[in-house]
Amino acid sequence: MTVSDVVCSAIKILGDFGFYDYLIGKAEEQDVYVNDKELLIIAYNQAIETAINYCPLYFTESFTPTNGSVKYQKFHYNPYKILKITTSDSFQSVEILPTEIKTSGKITVEYVYVPTVSGLDEAFIYEHSPLSKTDLAYGVLSEYLIYKGRFEEASTYLDKFITSLKNSSGIKKVGKVKQRTWF
Repeated sequence: MTVSDVVCSAIKILGDFGFYDYLIGKAEEQDVYVNDKELLIIAYNQAIETAINYCPLYFTESFTPTNGSVKYQKFHYNPYKILKITTSDSFQSVEILPTEIKTSGKITVEYVYVPTVSGLDEAFIYEHSPLSKTDLAYGVLSEYLIYKGRFEEASTYLDKFITSLKNSSGIKKVGKVKQRTWF
């Protein structure tokens, strides 16, 4: 499954079949559709950033520092949140900075990452998770409709997106405390 499948699903839910035909290659290129296609990629990336808070993507890597630090540019993925750093020596110091990790020896870093998508042909990152393409399509629609200035519809799809994220992540509904009665 690709990003294109998610985006096409979103446009199909929206009911814009002219744009859908363009995305699947059945319609001719129009200026409006080219701009909207770029908006969909941006919307997809925004939806992924929201989804990370509910369904995080984990990765672990080992690094040997160069000149006493490991730059985030050397990471395989873009780190969103560093969860754990394991050092090769128990006395080794580690300092996490905005652009790098300062350390004197080899480290292993476990982190949550945010994938960035630049094209519709890239793989759907949540393919093997409880989060489905329809769930993410709601998020894409909410972001896309905000860009288009259709705020009421965006709000509706955002609610569906957040609900599906909570269901996929296993976050349970908050219970209610029974109201007190007074004598």
